[in-house]
Amino acid sequence: MSNKSVKDSVLSAISDANQFLSDTSKIKIDESSIFLGFESNIDSLGAVTILSSVEEYIFKDFGIHLNLLELDINKYANTEFATISSLIKFIKNKIRG
Repeated sequence: MSNKSVKDSVLSAISDANQFLSDTSKIKIDESSIFLGFESNIDSLGAVTILSSVEEYIFKDFGIHLNLLELDINKYANTEFATISSLIKFIKNKIRG
């Protein structure tokens, strides 16, 4: 397990995933950035790309396997996945159990 924080892992994952997204779908690497929901410019493929990258980073950095892609993304779009900050908080809570 690394000494990285969940925040570092999530931001690194987004940075990596942004390489595969169109310019209009890229997410600004900032905790206040909109991720999903009404004001998001990301499509479902972009969301899957980013969440998959987050899963990989969390496993690599913490040895914990998250199943973010098995969640109903629409259910969390305007709450836990609305911003990068809320996504980080959601993941921290999942890791704590």
